[in-house]
Amino acid sequence: MNVLGVYGLHHQFGKQPEVLRGISLDIEPATMTAIMGPSGSGKTTLLNCMSGLLKPTGGQVLYRGQNVSGMSGTSLDQLRRTAWGFIFQSYNLIDALTAIENVRLPAVFDGTRMSDQTAVQALSSVGLAELATHYPDRMSGGQQQRVAIARAIATHRDVLFADEPTGALDSESGREVMDHLAGLPDAGTTVVMVTHDPMVAARAQRVVFLYDGRIVADTAGLTSHQISDRLVDLEAQA
Repeated sequence: MNVLGVYGLHHQFGKQPEVLRGISLDIEPATMTAIMGPSGSGKTTLLNCMSGLLKPTGGQVLYRGQNVSGMSGTSLDQLRRTAWGFIFQSYNLIDALTAIENVRLPAVFDGTRMSDQTAVQALSSVGLAELATHYPDRMSGGQQQRVAIARAIATHRDVLFADEPTGALDSESGREVMDHLAGLPDAGTTVVMVTHDPMVAARAQRVVFLYDGRIVADTAGLTSHQISDRLVDLEAQA
């Protein structure tokens, strides 16, 4: 069974033109998919609909056969606490909590307990064990983003949604973050990622290109140069 499925998805904000125009897409388990396209093509809107942050105006999103689009807020909250993880450009760490406390936070929300050992192991897996007791304001952007990845690793998320996870990072930090994200499918996590960076997208097994709210290419095995060329062609049409 596909872990995620999008079928005939439409979305528009108020009376504005449609942002998504009938998108259908299947996501296989334990894979990394990059979503790309020019500004305004619908990338983030698609990710937000897939993750239940937006309710589409038409079509369905299925998670392991469950209709996400028709779920109640309580059911969606349960999925986010137990099965889904999120990594955003803004890191979403709590400034008043240390790295280890930020990693343990989802377990607190879920009413369960995560041991210090589990949280430290997750931080170790992204090379940050020595910063376990540091607060976010004592970390670089790349380190904060790796704490966010450690949080997803520690809670063994089934699906990880990432919106421009390297967008605010320098090139070296971005490479470090992608090294860790690219390893998540080996541990069974499905990663769906929006990015504008061809180097980042080239780390994914699959790259889906959007233009004007529609999928215009669904590819695998492209180099960063080939991805860049595709984006240039699409930008020229925009």
